[in-house]
Amino acid sequence: MKSHTTIIRTGLFLLAGSFLFSCQKTALKETAVPASQTVAKYKVPSWFTGKEGLITNRRFEFRSMDVATHAERFSRIIQVKSLITGDIVNTIVLSVISDDPAQDMYQALLDKNFTGTLTMESNGYVFLEKRAVSGVDMDMPVNGFSEKNAIMGIVYNYPTVTGCLLSKLNNSGWIGYAASLVDSPEDYLLPWADCVWYEKDKDNVNGK
Repeated sequence: MKSHTTIIRTGLFLLAGSFLFSCQKTALKETAVPASQTVAKYKVPSWFTGKEGLITNRRFEFRSMDVATHAERFSRIIQVKSLITGDIVNTIVLSVISDDPAQDMYQALLDKNFTGTLTMESNGYVFLEKRAVSGVDMDMPVNGFSEKNAIMGIVYNYPTVTGCLLSKLNNSGWIGYAASLVDSPEDYLLPWADCVWYEKDKDNVNGK
């Protein structure tokens, strides 16, 4: 017959095991990727996770990828790949950040009532920054463009990105373009595919 001490020890062992198992289940729940994320006073629907997009022209492939999607900000990467050499000739990071934590930035973008910024960067250099307050584009020096950072960051196709692409963006309105970054890769990739791109060995790298 088991002693009272043995029974108590067995019970404590089972209780500890049950506690550890419960903690493991809780940890798994906490580390699992949530279907949606809650920040500030509103919720990001699960379909606001960004969609990967792909457009090709005769010589290049333009692929978009979701980097991060949160209630107050989101980022996308656009890679330009040569279909001839297989090289990635450009990688651009586009980020949209809300300056109003009480505002649903996704709805504000659709309503063109957004308050915040759009930035473009390459190799860690932010070469374009656009800012709006309640949907009104704010005046910024040199229209938000940094030539120094563009030269440092855009190793290839400098004239294409700083000329053709930024011209399209300025003409069409950047808030509408930022709204397309949420969920319409075919819309925000098309201006890229519609410009003239060059292989890495071309002489006009960085405008030279």
